[in-house]
Amino acid sequence: MRFVLILLAVLASALPVLAQGTPAAQILSENRALIERSSRQTIGPVIEALAASGDASSAAILNAWADRRLGFRERDGTFFLIEPADGGWALRDLAGAPAGPPGRGEIAQLRPNSGVRGLIATALVRFQ
Repeated sequence: MRFVLILLAVLASALPVLAQGTPAAQILSENRALIERSSRQTIGPVIEALAASGDASSAAILNAWADRRLGFRERDGTFFLIEPADGGWALRDLAGAPAGPPGRGEIAQLRPNSGVRGLIATALVRFQ
């Protein structure tokens, strides 16, 4: 019994370290509802998780989000870096690789307000 308690204590203490290695895509998908309806009061933990994730694409994702170049496919919630293209969007996956053209009306652009953009800018300071 004592061994089980010690093991649980060790695992519990390791959780913050494990959370830092969480890929950005997983953080985005797990918090999609918060991201879609983000406000300055609710989105701080998600932005902090992205910044602290250790994922190499976190800075690019945060920059794209602040610049309204982050979107998601509504049918499955997959996030993309987006750029305006002929009559729609050009998609890139979160690592920056081309992801092909979306179907018509398939991508929802995220439009963070100025409060959310301010939180993102604060988080981006650590990458500079």
